Amino acid sequence: GPDGSQVTAVTNSDGRCKDWPGITFSAGSYAIRFECRDYLIANHGQSFYPFVDIHFEMTEDGGHYHVPLLISPFGFSSYRGS
Repeated sequence: GPDGSQVTAVTNSDGRCKDWPGITFSAGSYAIRFECRDYLIANHGQSFYPFVDIHFEMTEDGGHYHVPLLISPFGFSSYRGS
C-alpha cells in the first residue's frame, strides 16, 4: 500500500483476488506482484517470467480497480479494466 505495507492474496478459480486481508485501499501508489512461474510451467510447459510486477496509481479512496494480467510463456500485458 501507499504506506509500504505488504499483503499476500491468492487468485480464485476465476483468476481474481477478491479478498485483501488487513488492507484498506486509499489513494496512492501500489504494486502487485504476480508469481507466474509455477502457473506457466504447469499450463504451458515453460516460463520466461518467474513473476510480473505491475505498479499503478489509485486516485480515489476505496475505489474499484480491476488490474488484469494477460500472460503467456513469452509475453504479458496489463491495463485498467472496468
